[in-house]
Amino acid sequence: MYPSIHRGPDVPAARMVLPLACVLLLTACSGANGGPPRDPDLPAGVSSHFAGLMTVTDPAAFRAAAAERGFVTTADGVVLDVQTRGLAPADRAAFDLPGLKLRGFHPAYERVDALAASPDAIRAVAALPFVRMVAPTFGATTGGSADGY
Repeated sequence: MYPSIHRGPDVPAARMVLPLACVLLLTACSGANGGPPRDPDLPAGVSSHFAGLMTVTDPAAFRAAAAERGFVTTADGVVLDVQTRGLAPADRAAFDLPGLKLRGFHPAYERVDALAASPDAIRAVAALPFVRMVAPTFGATTGGSADGY
């Protein structure tokens, strides 16, 4: 056996097989492998919370399905939290998209609050080059506390 370059006893390779197998098994079971497969209807940059909603074509059905999931909705659509990277005041015009209404535009915080009337509006926002993630806004918790009491 060759001398080790670290200060410690030399460990034969056969003694490393079981610990290595345990690490690989724990990694595979922990979700560190990427989790469940991504919904193919979700474009890049759209939160997985929208899985199953991106194929709904009727705006009223879209709002109703979003409300069932706890998303904040209004008569105009689903409230979005748009997270950006490199947002500038001049980028405000890029949000003049069909089916989208701006509620807040905050370049200093890299955030935009908007209402989307349909999945097409969400896709259009996600396609903007400075958008990192489009996520729904969730309503307030009305029962219990953070401690569960």
